[in-house]
Amino acid sequence: MKKSIFIVAATLSATISMNAFAQVSKTDTTKTTGTTTATSPSTTPSSSSTTTATTTTAATSSTVSASKVTFESLLETSGLNETLQGEYTFFAPSDVSLAKAFPAGVDSTAEGKAQVTALLSNHIVKGKLTSKDLAKAIAKGKGSSTLNTIGGEKITVKINESKNLEVADANGNTAVAIGFDKPSTKGIVHQIDKALTSK
Repeated sequence: MKKSIFIVAATLSATISMNAFAQVSKTDTTKTTGTTTATSPSTTPSSSSTTTATTTTAATSSTVSASKVTFESLLETSGLNETLQGEYTFFAPSDVSLAKAFPAGVDSTAEGKAQVTALLSNHIVKGKLTSKDLAKAIAKGKGSSTLNTIGGEKITVKINESKNLEVADANGNTAVAIGFDKPSTKGIVHQIDKALTSK
């Protein structure tokens, strides 16, 4: 039984890796502050602007405009970058999807931080899970695996019909992984093409 699970996990791991990185010629090699965007033919996410986020200082708060919003800048704005201790797995939405989630940009007021923290927390899982770890979990779960986010909600990972890693939230919203295993000082980052929502 263990041998069969190992074989399935190895197969899924190879599938994830092949679909994430096989189309090297179509990879956007532009580096963001936290992730690398890899565009797959089956997931064609919008190309993201990768300008490093800057802050504009106001009298009482700093504001990050929608065009400058990145996963990294939101971690800083929310304060999560400072409070997270240990290693984590980040399912980081693309810059384009984050700009859509925060069309007016975000600020460092209490309300702004609360909104950012609520969204980001449900893209973060305690513990470092590589693409191989995810493949093994999916195999063990017979096709899918449910992960608990630090925001208290659950996300489900599976391999979809297009052989891509799919991440779904509790509301049924789905995103496709477009980049894997990006090292982070806080753990590891997998980039997804859409921002998930909370209940």
